[in-house]
Amino acid sequence: MKRNFIFALLATVIAAFTLTSCGKMPQAEIDAAKAAIENLKAIQADIYVAGEFTALQDSLNAALENVEIANSKLLKNFDAPKAQLEAVIANSATLAEKTVTAKDQVKMEAETALVAAQALLDENKKLVEKAPKGKEGKAAIDAIKAELAAMETALAETTSLLEAGNFMGAKDKVTAATSKLTSVNEELKAVTAKVRR
Repeated sequence: MKRNFIFALLATVIAAFTLTSCGKMPQAEIDAAKAAIENLKAIQADIYVAGEFTALQDSLNAALENVEIANSKLLKNFDAPKAQLEAVIANSATLAEKTVTAKDQVKMEAETALVAAQALLDENKKLVEKAPKGKEGKAAIDAIKAELAAMETALAETTSLLEAGNFMGAKDKVTAATSKLTSVNEELKAVTAKVRR
């Protein structure tokens, strides 16, 4: 009886060892998690929600390391890394939604800034016409007109970037243009005010 019990216990241990040592690599989850990260890159999550994208990519890398660690053991158990991979897949869906929202927000900000910058450009053009054109003033006016022409080009490029779907690039370009236009506007107003005095 005792001998049968030992054989039964031994058979159970061998069966458990065989089942756990042959734990199946979670290849489907690995492939799905990698594809999810690539899909996020395709919709520019790495640009619009960079911090969260980096964190998710780090989670994938940690999960893949844990798969390798589990695979190197005699008793292979992929439960923990499989759960990590499934979390990456689930979180990537949420991050995709956040990316779309962030892109829409940046697009709206860029479009609003573009309208304001265009109005500022138009105001600067009118101020240039009113600026004093004395001996020294002509060279300064010509320089300002050249700068305004460059800003007009920058705003046209901003429009092209928006149409191409590069909302972050458009926002950066219009922000830089607005800064220069504001500086020119202040300069022109100061010159005009001196002449009036």
